[in-house]
Amino acid sequence: MLYLPGCGLNLHLLDSAWIEFEAAGLPWRIHVTCPAARAQVLQSWLLPGWPYRLEAGLQTGSLPPARELELLGPIDGTGAYHLFQAGELVAVASNREQVANGLDSWFHHLLAEHSEQIFVHAGVVQWKGLRLVFPARSFSGKSTLIKALCKAGANYFSDEFAVIDPLNGMVAPFPRRLSLRPSGRIEPQALGWSEQLEPGLADLVFCLTYQAGAQALELEPISRGVACLGFFENTVAAKRFGASALAVFQKSVAHSRCFRGVRAEATQAAESILELAQSH
Repeated sequence: MLYLPGCGLNLHLLDSAWIEFEAAGLPWRIHVTCPAARAQVLQSWLLPGWPYRLEAGLQTGSLPPARELELLGPIDGTGAYHLFQAGELVAVASNREQVANGLDSWFHHLLAEHSEQIFVHAGVVQWKGLRLVFPARSFSGKSTLIKALCKAGANYFSDEFAVIDPLNGMVAPFPRRLSLRPSGRIEPQALGWSEQLEPGLADLVFCLTYQAGAQALELEPISRGVACLGFFENTVAAKRFGASALAVFQKSVAHSRCFRGVRAEATQAAESILELAQSH
């Protein structure tokens, strides 16, 4: 057993293991000292279908420091977990539940910042072979709308990121557990996601804001160029990609019908959205 003074942390070396996996085209390593927390990381941080392997011990690898993380805990007396990146404390989970429902979002955002794929804050569903993309910031109601669309028959791609291939503009699924505040997470399979869902170009783009008292859906058509700007405004690593991202987005929306407007309650809006998609 190793004791780290000053933080009340006991590390059981025999329980330590690295999780090695590839995500968004890049290799990652996460060292986790607690087996129970490791299970949370595997369930919540890694998305369905991501291959991984476990490597016992404390040895470090040869990856850039930004892609080697350490999750240490639980800390005596508090039950907290400390997350380190490049030797610096970057996040704290007050308990093991927050490892799954809190630090997972932090890691996915880190992934978006480093990936060569373009991560756009957006909800995405597939309906009758059509891909519907809803670019919008976090805390804007995307998850509520995506859940309503899936309940109405759409298949889940993501409630947080549209992952866009810079070579062809295709939108890939990012099937993390759907996050609803404060009710918790929903597994992607329960929302119609399956491994058979494939990347593709956007068929319809909706730049929406929620407005209490609005009609179910109040829309106006917009040009594909304006839709590209909506993508860019919600791109995680916009500064890194710069204008090249706009050229990629032009491919993504090359055949899209694009709209902006306001929506009211999610269930009514979802019905109106799918009615519009029916005429595509």
